[in-house]
Amino acid sequence: YFGREDEAEEAVKLVETAYSDPKAPQFFWIKGSSGVGKSSFLRAGLIGDLISSYRVTGRYAHVVFRPNQLLSGSELASVNDPLKVIFDRAFAELQREFLNKTPDSAQLHYHSKTYEDLHPEARGAWVFRTLEALVEASEAETSNDHRLVIGIDQFEEIVDMLHETEQAEQW
Repeated sequence: YFGREDEAEEAVKLVETAYSDPKAPQFFWIKGSSGVGKSSFLRAGLIGDLISSYRVTGRYAHVVFRPNQLLSGSELASVNDPLKVIFDRAFAELQREFLNKTPDSAQLHYHSKTYEDLHPEARGAWVFRTLEALVEASEAETSNDHRLVIGIDQFEEIVDMLHETEQAEQW
């Protein structure tokens, strides 16, 4: 990825700060006009540097989605629950990247059942805590500093979907 090294380095610093300072922002928005390379910047610039740069202090796992991939009917989603899709993919990526294994069906069933039993308003906090616990467990097992980055490419499409009656409920 060439041409935006300074911006990519600044973005990496922001993400690194988010992990070292609990008061730092945890959500980042890459904005710009259509066609300027936001998707490339996210995938090749930021994610690329996080997983391959000597400048980072931790080891990063990542998942990147487009909003339409989080909805039922896509190749990733078997349910109408974007948060569940994000959790399942992030959980599998953490297992693969940090523990060199795929989650077994019993683990997946347990987490799916736990998620479904929760009140919908409690699910976001549960997803965060569960993924955080998995990162911490992988750190303990491997003695490395592990981190997870979840990217939503074309996030603005969610705003458009909120105005579509069929898809609004899912978000």
